[in-house]
Amino acid sequence: MTGKLIALVDASAHARSVCDHAAWAAARTASAVEILHVLG
Repeated sequence: MTGKLIALVDASAHARSVCDHAAWAAARTASAVEILHVLG
């Protein structure tokens, strides 16, 4: 499966975990990762 995985992060303590899990999922599915920093 190829495609794009989008991970939304902010300045919270969970941002690192979101990036780690997005990278893991992308590697397992041969997908690209786009990380978007959400401000608000």
